[in-house]
Amino acid sequence: MLDNISMEEKKGRILVVDDVAKNIQILGNILRKEGYQIAYATNGADALSMLLQTKFDLILLDIMMPELDGYETCKKIKDMPDSKDIPVIFLTARTDTESIVKGFELGGEDYITKPFNAQELLARVRTHVELRQKKEFLHSINDILKSKVQDKTKQLNDANERLSILEKAKGDFLKLISHEMRTPLNGMVLLTEQLEKTLTSPAQNENVQYLKTSIQKLLKFSSIALLITSLKAESYQLDFKTLPIEGVVKKVAKNIATNYQFKNVDVEYDVSKDNTYIVKADPHLLEECFSIVLDNAFRFSPSGSKITVLIQESDPYITIKISDNGPGFHKKYLKTLFEYFSTDNIDYHTEGLGLGLSASKLIIDSLSGLINVENKTHESGAIVTIHLKKI
Repeated sequence: MLDNISMEEKKGRILVVDDVAKNIQILGNILRKEGYQIAYATNGADALSMLLQTKFDLILLDIMMPELDGYETCKKIKDMPDSKDIPVIFLTARTDTESIVKGFELGGEDYITKPFNAQELLARVRTHVELRQKKEFLHSINDILKSKVQDKTKQLNDANERLSILEKAKGDFLKLISHEMRTPLNGMVLLTEQLEKTLTSPAQNENVQYLKTSIQKLLKFSSIALLITSLKAESYQLDFKTLPIEGVVKKVAKNIATNYQFKNVDVEYDVSKDNTYIVKADPHLLEECFSIVLDNAFRFSPSGSKITVLIQESDPYITIKISDNGPGFHKKYLKTLFEYFSTDNIDYHTEGLGLGLSASKLIIDSLSGLINVENKTHESGAIVTIHLKKI
């Protein structure tokens, strides 16, 4: 049976199991004076039945009982999901080591010998009840935190799902814009070519050349925007091939140089003649990356200056350093050069709202490489360093 609930019972609820009424009376008097709520059972079966209906902080369990002794009762308590964590203190007149060890092996947390010493009893009860209540408190806090984490996780998942939808919408939009831009721009290229055939004055020719340059810039912007979209959306199908890095750089540099013949800029290669540097990469992406970097170097190099390409091995990479003698990057904006649509550096060595170098960074990342940009230390100019994993 169970005492009536009072404010004092908050100190702890204890189940006393003993087949001797006198023992129950003694224990009850000691514990009630300390504010504990007491329930009692005179046999193991009744105790197990009470545990199915009531929650306790501690069980004081007599070992020597008829039919179902304390050991067997303890074993059954520990097999019950809702009571397995309730601490059990054995009440015993036995002091032999074998009996005590057996109690611990069956899940008992402590033992008290008869006849009872009130101070010892209260000290042990207080310790185990407080530990039990603290564990219960921690469990409740853990449940609350778990619930909050689940709520936050759901919120994050919902937010990520919305972001994915927005990201896809943005990607689809950029693809559409790129496609819609290229169609009329290609038509304009054809028209300007036809227009060139009808020019009658130097002024007209200058205007058409300016128009052609502007159209090419727009086409390049469209191409880079589409490439960025494909790489960000991971829809670009990488096609890795074995490539001689020197050959790729020279091919791209030669094509870029034709657009800047009026500047008379030379490209000097510093490559060991004893080595053929081979990398595994997507040819189109690699050429696009070098095209962006070299075009930038040509565009800002002074007329009659030199661009240097250094290719060397730096385990586990093949390193390509492309340096020019242009104005270099403004120190304030070096950290934002690889950011998409960054307007900070429009006037500092890049054009196109930062898309070019952003695309080159994305390309090198997709090839599991590294890219770095810095200014020369003792002279004007910039250095773009690209690391690609060697074979």
